[in-house]
Amino acid sequence: MQNHDLVTAVNEVPDADPETIRAIIRTMKPGESVSLRVLRGTETLDFRVTAAAWDPKHMVRRLGAGGGQGVPAAGAAGGAASGAPSAAAKAQTKEQLRTDLAAARAEIAALEKQMRQKDPVRDAIRPKAQTAPKTGGQ
Repeated sequence: MQNHDLVTAVNEVPDADPETIRAIIRTMKPGESVSLRVLRGTETLDFRVTAAAWDPKHMVRRLGAGGGQGVPAAGAAGGAASGAPSAAAKAQTKEQLRTDLAAARAEIAALEKQMRQKDPVRDAIRPKAQTAPKTGGQ
């Protein structure tokens, strides 16, 4: 499957909504399979998908990594044949993470600055602080 594929049927049941698809996938055990009918552009494709055991390394992509078309082969990110990344690849990944983190911090700072700016529309709809009612002096 690829990004932007539209699932139109699960186990030959048409019009499966996203929650139904999630429910079916949640109940699957490793080794079980499900059939999917997918619309890709104008083409209809049928797939048989087999569930694998959950492995966290397949669930996380490096920040800034592309959309990916499945799980990369071992060593695809410049690592050794064993799948372990080299020291140079680790250093490059750390540097990329630092760059991504700096960019994220800068974006957060810009958003915080924007939120602090005077905005008449936001001020008009934001409820004003209520003062506590004064009680009689008895």
